[in-house]
Amino acid sequence: MSELVVIKSFNRRNEALVVKSLLDSFGFETRLSGEESAGLFPNSPIDDLDIKLVARAEDADKIKEILAENFDIAQG
Repeated sequence: MSELVVIKSFNRRNEALVVKSLLDSFGFETRLSGEESAGLFPNSPIDDLDIKLVARAEDADKIKEILAENFDIAQG
């Protein structure tokens, strides 16, 4: 099994879902950690939900390139 690394942290569920969807369309296998909690309170004003986008370590550099090109958010 491959090592998993955190690529990016989010405090907005919708932003995390959009980024995950983009990466899925490129064929990367990613997961969102902490998204379940954010879904319990979708209209909450909480700014520090700490949703983490997780992917395989070997995909991290390519994913960061894609995020930089599409969202200008290469660093987590």
